[in-house]
Parts: sequence; structure tokens; C-alpha cells
Amino acid sequence: MHEALRAAMDGYIINGKAISRQKDDIAQSLMDQLVVDYRNMPHGKGQKFFTDRDHGIQPFMIKYMHYCLFGLNPFDKKKMDVLFDFYYKYKATGFWMRSVGIVLNVATKFKISKLYKVVVQIYLDSPALASFPEDKPEFNNISKFELAHSVVPIMGIAALVGPMHLLSAAMGNAILPEYKDKKGTSKIDVAAIWDTIDLSDRAEVERFLYETGRLWNPVGHTREYLLIYYLPS
Repeated sequence: MHEALRAAMDGYIINGKAISRQKDDIAQSLMDQLVVDYRNMPHGKGQKFFTDRDHGIQPFMIKYMHYCLFGLNPFDKKKMDVLFDFYYKYKATGFWMRSVGIVLNVATKFKISKLYKVVVQIYLDSPALASFPEDKPEFNNISKFELAHSVVPIMGIAALVGPMHLLSAAMGNAILPEYKDKKGTSKIDVAAIWDTIDLSDRAEVERFLYETGRLWNPVGHTREYLLIYYLPS
């Protein structure tokens, strides 16, 4: 079932269409707006660029990831607001850990479980799953409904929370942890280092991102693998 799910995702979500959308005018307009937001919004630790629901990094991630991977209209405010609330406002990624999920659901007066159904329906209606076949042996005959349900926790952890964690570390929105064998890491001014690197040098930018990810990485190498595997290149 794991291999079937992975094959289905590779064929219908993480595919050539997703990469093409990443390079088109709509995706570029989202990038351009993010640049404008960064210039115009306070972007120090905990400031609006990192916390606002209408502008800044969080709504960008919701719109960009769901446009590239699912072909959803990033300007459909109703759908984007539902996705934002589910993944960021109510932090629903803990919903799949049995005891934590129950506590989170009760604490939000069952808003997470209600939003979950809406999120699944959004994925079911997306262009990416429009032509998904339900009688393919190579997909273990999984249904579109099963695929949509399975995608939700993967999107939450690998596509949204993981990159946001990495961006928080890379853009100075997080204090790096202090390691026993590496004193002083919590005092590193990441934003100051960011200002010194050559942003036109992709290799240098990647080294910077990997290093900040290594220093502030709550789940070992797993998250790095998920980021590399599931995000369009």
C-alpha cells in the first residue's frame, strides 16, 4: 500500500505538471508578492511577515504549494483560508498522533475534524486528482477518496510545516538551540549572515539553508529527506 500510494502521488501530484506550474506566471506572481511583502512588512523575529494570515510567508506557502502541487486557484480566498486555518491556525499536523490529536481536536472545539473534511474535499475537487483512475493495479486499486485522505498529513508535515520550520531557521525567525558540544549556537545572528551571502549563487544559498536546517532540526534527517523528495525541484 505504501508503494502504491507513493506511485499515485508521483503520477498525479508530484509530477511534471507541478514542476511546470512552479515556473509559470501565476507562481512567479506569488513570488513577486512575497518579495513585496518582505520589503513592506516588519520581518524581525515574530513579526508580521512570519505571522500574518493575509500577507507574508505563511499565506504564500499555502497558495504556492497548493497551486503547484494540486493546480488549485491560489486566489480562491475561501479555499485558501480553509487550508490556512487547518495547517497553520489550528496546527492540525498533530491530529494524526492519537492522544495529541484528541486533545487538539477537543481544545479547538472539534474545528480540526470539521476542517479536515473540507480539506479532503478540496483535494478531491482539485485539477491534480480530476483524472485519477480508481482501478489501476499498480496503485493497488486505491480510490481517489483514499488518496485525498492520505495526502493531508503528508502535506501538513512534508510540504507546509517542514519548509516553514526551515524558513524560520534560515530567515532569523527562530533562535537556534544550544548544543552541548557546540557552545554559542543560540547566539548566532542568522539574519545577519543571510545578509552577507550571494543570493544569485544558488549553491551558496543551498549551503546556507542546509546548515541552518541542520542546526535547528527537530526530527533528525527525516524532515530533510521529505523536503527533498516531496517538493518540486
